[in-house]
Parts: sequence; structure tokens; C-alpha cells
Amino acid sequence: MRKKELLAAIANADGIFREIMGRYAGLKGYLVFSSPFGQCELTGDLMKIAKEFPDMLMDTDTKREALKHLEKIQDREPDRKSQYPTEKRSEGDRRIKKGLRDPDRIADSLEVKGDTFVEIRFSKPVPDLIFQMQKDPLVSREHTPQTEASVRIVLGTIEELSRGRRNEGRGKNDINGKT
Repeated sequence: MRKKELLAAIANADGIFREIMGRYAGLKGYLVFSSPFGQCELTGDLMKIAKEFPDMLMDTDTKREALKHLEKIQDREPDRKSQYPTEKRSEGDRRIKKGLRDPDRIADSLEVKGDTFVEIRFSKPVPDLIFQMQKDPLVSREHTPQTEASVRIVLGTIEELSRGRRNEGRGKNDINGKT
């Protein structure tokens, strides 16, 4: 999946998140991308994803190129900090980026794995409320364990959310599981 679909998934996930968190005022949370291979906070910045959760990206030549660029930046980070005082770091960042081959083009060419989940993580979990949330029609029952032993709340996969899928085909305003 390309960046355009990722951004659509993020927008839809954010809308669902705001709506569902409004129903459970006692919970504080945030959204993450997750899979069995890792997780990172929700972002449309593909280079940040490459750095924090590279397994979320399709294995392509572009991914390998992006990881090499990130490695170069990381290698140059100590130089940037020592050569440029805080107020001039943007100049150092510009010089480092100039030495790299078109990082924006690389980032825009990265492809995301559509089967990556978008999940809610909780700052202060309240198990009773989380168990109620598991049964909420806005939550993906296909991907969310329906057990009190789990605090995992999945909104869907990136692919599902990019298509505007709310939950197993239920309508946007459906809160009782009926269409």
C-alpha cells in the first residue's frame, strides 16, 4: 500500500478513535500500528516508520535504500550535535540531508504492509471499561480478542481502514450492530 492509502487509513482510524474514546471517558489512550513483529505510534511519516518499525514496510529495494539512508543519518548524528550548537542544528540537518540521495522521493516510494493492525494502547488501563469496549461495534471483533484476559483493542488493519471499513461491514453510525 502506498502513502495515500496509509493516510486514508490514519484519518479513518483517528475518527473511530475519537468517537469510541468519547464513549469511554474513563480511559486515556493513543493509537499504534502493530503486528507480531513490532509497533510504533500512528504516523504518516514513512521514514519514521522505517526507523521505528521497519517490518511494517514491504521488503523492496526502496526499503533497503531507506534503511541505508537512516543508517547514514544515524552515523552522522554525533557530528551534527558536536559541530552545530542547538540554535544551528537545522543547518546541520540540511547539510546531512543534502548528502543523501533524495530522501523525500525514497519515503514516498515506500510501501506499507496492509495487514498491519491499528490498535488502541491505554495510558491507564481500566479493565472493566476495556472489556466493555471489546464489544463495541466500532471495534473489530474479527481482530480483537473477546476475553477479559486481554486488553487488546484493534480497530482494523491498515487495508480495511484505508477502504473506510469501520467494522465487519457495519455502517458508520451503527452503534447497536444493526444496519
